[in-house]
Amino acid sequence: MYRPHRVLSYNFKLRHYRFRVPVDRFRQRWMLSAAKSELQGRQTMTTDSEKRTGGCLCGAVRYEIEGQIRDVIACHCTMCRKQTGHFLATADVWNEQFRLTEQSGLKWYRSSPGNRRGFCETCGSVLFFQSDGSEYICITAGTIDGKTGLRMAAHIFVADKGDYYTIDDGVDQFDGETDSVPMPERQ
Repeated sequence: MYRPHRVLSYNFKLRHYRFRVPVDRFRQRWMLSAAKSELQGRQTMTTDSEKRTGGCLCGAVRYEIEGQIRDVIACHCTMCRKQTGHFLATADVWNEQFRLTEQSGLKWYRSSPGNRRGFCETCGSVLFFQSDGSEYICITAGTIDGKTGLRMAAHIFVADKGDYYTIDDGVDQFDGETDSVPMPERQ
């Protein structure tokens, strides 16, 4: 009879019931390796072309995305930190795959020459970043409705990050901008 040296437990949540199931070392290693291989096998962007929606806290700005979304890039520059109170995490999409469905509260702020930031004038939600003439728009990842399937792909302007936090998630870090995270192909 097989006896595990140490029995751990794993929480399963099924519907409204929570079960604690004992897990031996073999099963624990198998579960961890399965989760690790699933994460390593992920692509750097969403692969589906379903319609996604998102918007601000009060609903005065709403949008739709139809197509692939680039994984999240976290900007730690001083301007993004001042606008958000921390850092700005955006997922980018091609302009032609993005559509505003409600824009009564949308205001744009010219934060620097050639760049503008979109926010809701009613609730203050930070929503967009876009450079003049850019073929894509940066959407704050937290404003996308529901589960996104996105992951953190890079940290940029880390030389400007706040001194009150560390970046230790194992994702690539850059002192400035980067093109290392490619945009998805146009549809």
